[in-house]
Amino acid sequence: MVVACLVARRFRSPGRVATALGLLAAAALATGYVRHIDHDKSAWDLASRLQYRVLAVLRDRVPNPAPDATIYAFNYPSYTAPGVPVFASSWDLNGAVKLLYHRSAVSSYPAIAGVTIICDSGRLYPTGAGYTPAFGASYGLAYLVDVSSERVAVPRTKAECQRDAPAFVPGPFELLAS
Repeated sequence: MVVACLVARRFRSPGRVATALGLLAAAALATGYVRHIDHDKSAWDLASRLQYRVLAVLRDRVPNPAPDATIYAFNYPSYTAPGVPVFASSWDLNGAVKLLYHRSAVSSYPAIAGVTIICDSGRLYPTGAGYTPAFGASYGLAYLVDVSSERVAVPRTKAECQRDAPAFVPGPFELLAS
């Protein structure tokens, strides 16, 4: 409006010209916001569909996890757009899985970009992206799930972990949406 007022001073009816210019600027901004909101809606819609997909694969491929099991989910995008997560934090997938199985003892963590599995003596754990050995699980209680291929591995020894874990890789950090 300041620019509109400055430009309008050169006209015979500055009030009307400033109002018209202000309305044009507001219309241009509104059009931009509507386009941005449509893009945001699409990103959140896609994130919701991908979350359902992750949970459906876990439910179908690991229908009855062992008590105190830990499920590591691999190979799905962490975000559909900046700030629009699928399951990108340790706490969000973990909470969803506790609800999915109706069991608070079952844990689950997303293997996002930069995460690898360490095969230690007696247990495995994710490393990278803020994970520590505290997020680990004993052999036989750790489920590695590739969401894209629906492949599952449950290493029972360090040797099985070393054989299986390299095949489970994180998905992309973010989908590149247009």
